[in-house]
Amino acid sequence: MTRTGLMANYRFKTKVVWLFLAALASVFAAFVITSYNWHRQGLNDQMAELRQSADASFHGAVRQETAMLSATLAAILANDRMKAEFRAGNRDTLLRASAPLFAELRQQHAITHLYFVRPDRHAFLRVHQPDRFGDRIDRVTMLATERDQQIAHGLELGPLGTFTLRVVMPWRDGGRLLGYVELGKEIDGIARDMAETLRTGFAVFIDKSALDRDSWEAGMRMLGRNRRWDQYGSVVLVDEVSGTIPDEGLTLFTNGLEHPGGLARFGGIFAIGQHRIGLTALPLTDAAGRRVASMLVAADVTAQFHAMWTSLALVALICLSVGTALAWMFHLILGHVEREHGHTRDKLKAVFDLSPLGMALTSLDGHYLEANDALLAMVGYSRAELLALPPGALIRHHISRRDEAHDSPGPTITGHHGPSEWEYRHRDGRAVAVRLNGVKITGIGGESCIWSIIENITERRQHERELHQAIEHLTQTNTELERF
Repeated sequence: MTRTGLMANYRFKTKVVWLFLAALASVFAAFVITSYNWHRQGLNDQMAELRQSADASFHGAVRQETAMLSATLAAILANDRMKAEFRAGNRDTLLRASAPLFAELRQQHAITHLYFVRPDRHAFLRVHQPDRFGDRIDRVTMLATERDQQIAHGLELGPLGTFTLRVVMPWRDGGRLLGYVELGKEIDGIARDMAETLRTGFAVFIDKSALDRDSWEAGMRMLGRNRRWDQYGSVVLVDEVSGTIPDEGLTLFTNGLEHPGGLARFGGIFAIGQHRIGLTALPLTDAAGRRVASMLVAADVTAQFHAMWTSLALVALICLSVGTALAWMFHLILGHVEREHGHTRDKLKAVFDLSPLGMALTSLDGHYLEANDALLAMVGYSRAELLALPPGALIRHHISRRDEAHDSPGPTITGHHGPSEWEYRHRDGRAVAVRLNGVKITGIGGESCIWSIIENITERRQHERELHQAIEHLTQTNTELERF
């Protein structure tokens, strides 16, 4: 028997199980990828929310600190002793009168600057730096107060490169302008409060284009900060919560600023050492509306990242367990079906091999694909010889058919055909009369073919001819007797 026939030992169980496993693997992969993307998007959304929260928290803190500084300034302007000393031009006594108050403000509210300024905007006294005075102050907030003669506030860079929230008020004695008083709070205090509230790290960078290098380096030395001008490209680091952002994270940010739209595009989750750090950044504008600084905000999302992979591993384990169970169930069910199929195939093969009638499987164009021993004995060919014969080589002529519309069992056959009688050519040349019944079927590979049962009716045809001759002879004899 050939493997192309209907009775081939076709083991469909393995193919079905492998197809099922392939489909299950595809679904599993799609599910894991979707789950990963969902978790990753969740982390990205968390970073977007962190940026929005940091932005809202920072600007909210600026408004709150502005209100606090304004209220504090109003209290200072109401201090008669300070007013008298300022009006009299007594710098030393004004310092002694204001220093205790400034120390208390620094301790309780982290206020870092207190200025007394003459009407011509020259610094009369810096309580935070008493040795520096006499220079003219041309900051935007001071100019706005001079112009409008009312309170002005905003974030501004100082000559030493510190980014400070400043509130300035005019100081009057009746209708006379005595000068101006300014309070300032460096941004690091605001940023630290924000970072503590949001449980994040932060770092503040200032664009070098807004600074004078010598003044900035002198300011950093005066403030006791170990900062290097050439450390970070186009920006300088002025403040950070130590240890909250790895150096690699700071470098990633400053390198990102070198690209077009770097600040707006920067952000994401980065693998830094054994940690996953989420980084985002906020632009900081001064009172004139210029972006002169940036705040880098960092959150350690290592725990969330590990939770994501733990969740994915759990999903993978569940899918693998369910898939294995289903594959085993399919294996058992299909094994039973395959065994039943094998029993049926064995029975059909026994019928095919032991049948006294000829049985054959042919293609629609008449090529023999399989043949049993009864048919081989009927036509005298070996199996190899029969399968090698061209279409129609066995047929001598058509004897009769119930449906005379077709005179050959060719490709026009649809469904069942026959019975029809044919005369086959034996290998030794003699004629063999056969009766043929057939049915069009579909093979394992999807190809159409014809399954035929062939009965040798040579002897019956011979008996029919002899009987016909005997009848004719008796008829003729009877006719002659009647004439006699």
